[in-house]
Amino acid sequence: LDAGDILHQKSINIGNDIYSDDLTVALTSLGRKTMLEVLPKIFDNKTILNKQDEDKATYANKFTSADRKINFNKSIDEVYNHIRAHGPKPGSWFVYRGERIKILRAVKKKNKGQQSTILNNKFMLACSDGSILPTLIQREGKKAVEVNDFIQGFAFTVNDKINE
Repeated sequence: LDAGDILHQKSINIGNDIYSDDLTVALTSLGRKTMLEVLPKIFDNKTILNKQDEDKATYANKFTSADRKINFNKSIDEVYNHIRAHGPKPGSWFVYRGERIKILRAVKKKNKGQQSTILNNKFMLACSDGSILPTLIQREGKKAVEVNDFIQGFAFTVNDKINE
């Protein structure tokens, strides 16, 4: 919750393929450059404070582990953006055969099928209007691996439901 005065503002373009860790790096770099630009103005008393509309301030709750669970009944864009928002760390997750599996990175695919199911032997997962193919995935207590390595050492059945 931040309703204080604004000293300076910058914007950044968030591309369709940027994940939270990439955004953190970009914002850190932008913040560093902006601070070097603004600090001399502050010391010289040459800053203009802009008031925020405190009526529009909202509280942002801390994300919990449950918030990171993927709902594959949502659209492909919602699922993909959910994965990007939490990936690669701490990661979005789903449950398959009682095991929590994290998707750290993924790509959108047009393949359709019954939502919340494994569509093929590549471990493509169905959403309401398309599918997600994990590219970086992690089983509980294991290291993150590329999906091709994951499917070599993980037994699964095509058309099985996930999150049950």
